Parts: sequence; structure tokens; C-alpha cells
Amino acid sequence: MTKTINKLSIQHLFTPPPGLPNVASSLGHHTQDITEALEIRITKNNNFMSFAEYMQFCLYHSQLGYYSGGLHKFGPDGDFTTAPEISPLFGECIAKAIAPLLLNHPEWSICELGPGRGALAESIIKHLARLNALPQSYQLLEVSASLSDLQQTRLKPLNKLVEIKHLQQAPENFKGIILGNEVIDALVVERFYVNDECELFQIGVSIQNEKLVEVAQAAPAYLVEAIQNLDIDIPKNFRSEICCQLKPWLQNITQGCKEAILLFSDYGFSQREYYSPERNDGTLRCHYRQHAHNNALILPAIQDITAWVDFTALGNAALELGMEIPAYSTQAHVLLGSGHLQDIDFEAMNEVQRFQTSKAIQTLTLPANMGERFRFMQLNKNCDELIPAMQLRDLRHQL
Repeated sequence: MTKTINKLSIQHLFTPPPGLPNVASSLGHHTQDITEALEIRITKNNNFMSFAEYMQFCLYHSQLGYYSGGLHKFGPDGDFTTAPEISPLFGECIAKAIAPLLLNHPEWSICELGPGRGALAESIIKHLARLNALPQSYQLLEVSASLSDLQQTRLKPLNKLVEIKHLQQAPENFKGIILGNEVIDALVVERFYVNDECELFQIGVSIQNEKLVEVAQAAPAYLVEAIQNLDIDIPKNFRSEICCQLKPWLQNITQGCKEAILLFSDYGFSQREYYSPERNDGTLRCHYRQHAHNNALILPAIQDITAWVDFTALGNAALELGMEIPAYSTQAHVLLGSGHLQDIDFEAMNEVQRFQTSKAIQTLTLPANMGERFRFMQLNKNCDELIPAMQLRDLRHQL
């Protein structure tokens, strides 16, 4: 007898709810391929797929995944806008912040993780050139072939300033600075639920009535261990996320480093805040054509899925790998600490330029915008340097 296949409806999956833009008709074949592949994967596993597996499929499937495919993701016409896309001021502040270290270590290179469309790299290279503090090379580690092509086209004119390398795997024998802006939030997370009897369940997805629905099953041993290793007790009747990939990912990134400073910037907070009782449905967010929502079970592989970063977990993973945590601060304090924003000559600008620059500074630094919600963490491997801009406000006590 042929086993019954749970059918998924393309209409259910790719008809956004009111308030979200419609899916372009040109994606018809793509959405059909996604639906069929998901249907097969879930059915083969007894109609259950852990959320981590689902997120991995949606973002990183080799042909269909959000980051693997050629969909337009960044900027005003994409799904979301990152700080480097908002204004080159973000990259210029980073350049000003790391310039003293590069001047002290002319043999150092920069490696940027997940460089998007190359906006951050472009602004950093140009400003380091103005500061006469260019690195030995600027390396870009990118998993998406389409994004790598965009980066190469955008940065080709800058090859005359510095050697630009495009990587598909972590660098070897590396000395220098590794930058990761909004990279960790794209790592796959597990979703879990703790009931009122403190029993732990793994959240996954299943097919019911031609739709994807959230279901829960007893948590596997690796997930139980990961949650037991947290520094705090999880509240009852609580749903959230945990990134089990964090330590192996960090190890892979740094195993080829002889000496390095890692500078991560992302939205997130400490473990105490992450698992606070009032945040009882986690931090999961989806981004689709400049709209943010929390339904990850629609628009698979054509919308971004992300979770906020647990910086305590990031710090603990670094310590377990023999690294140090010399600094942890907010985006506002790091950008202001660089000194670059204070050097801007508003008098030399016309009215439109002054307005645009002021608006960008407010978006990047005000607490209600990105200033407090985005955090910076510096990690050191075989190095005792401290980025001066990270000293304006030290939040390591919050970890």
C-alpha cells in the first residue's frame, strides 16, 4: 500500500495575511519547488520537522534557500535594511574605531562575515584609505553565490586601494580583525516550550489541512542538555529559542586564526533579559519586503527568519574556546566612542545633506531606534588589544 502523503497548499503557504505585500507572480515556479521539497522532507520524517531543520531549509537549502538563492534581500527594495545600508556613517565609524589597531599591526587583514551587498566593506575601505590605515587585505566570507557576485562588482574599483579576497570558507593562518554585522542572528535556532510542570518540549512543524502548523514533542537529549547548561532557570509556560550551533560555528570561524579580534554587532541582549518571564514567546522575527512579523510558517524560503542574539551564550562559547571578552557595549556608545560622528562638518553640507545625515545618526544611535537594541561584543584570540571605541561604556557586568 502506498503511504499517504501530507499535501501542502501553495496558496496557503504563499498568500500573505492582510498588511503584507503579495508574492510576485514571477516566483511561481520557485514557490512550487519550495512547496514540493518541504512536503517531501516533512512527510519522510513522520510529519515532523524540528524548527531548527525548518529554519535551515528555509534559509540555507542549496538551491531554494533564502540566502542561497538570488532573491533581492537588502536595502529599500529588499526585505530589510541593515545599518551599513542605512548610511556609510556606520562603516566609517567602524573604520575609525579599528584604525588604531591596524596602524599598530600593518600585517593584519580584515575578514568580514556575511557581507551582504558589500556596503559595509565599501565604506570601511574608503574611510581607512582616508585615515592611511588600510589592512594587508580585505577578505569577504560569503555563502551566497549571488551575493558574492554583487560584492565583487561593487568592490572591484577598490582593488587599487587594497587587495580584496572573496572566500567560501573561513580563512587560514589569519591575523587581524573579523567583523560580523547581523550575522549571528541568522544562525539556526531551536524552538522549545516549558510547560507548567517544567517539562521540556521541542517545537517543530507539521502538515495539517494543507498548512504548516506548530507542534511539540518531547525534547531530544541534546536540546535538554543545551538548556540545562544555561546560566538561568527557564520560566514555566514559556516558549523561546536557543542556538545550539553557536560554539561549533565560532570554532569553525576562528580555528584558522593565529591572532584575531572578533567584533560582532547584532540585535540582542544578555541571557537574563533573553529568557525573562515577560518575553514568553521568544524573539523570533521574520522580514518580508520591509515588513516585520512573527509568522515563520508562511512564505518559506522567500522571507528572512531571524532570532535575537543571546550575548551571554556568545561570550560563554568564546570562553570555552579559549578566547577572551574584553568589551561589550551598545551600538550608540561604540559609534560615538569612535569619535567619527563628532568630526562631521555639517557647515560644509547643503540643507538636504544635513537632513539626511542627521536622520541617519538618529536611526543609528537613538535608544528607540538601533542605539540600544543593537549590541557590540569584542572577542580576542591570542591577542590583548582593545578597540578604543568599545571603552566608552562597558556592559560586561550584564552578561
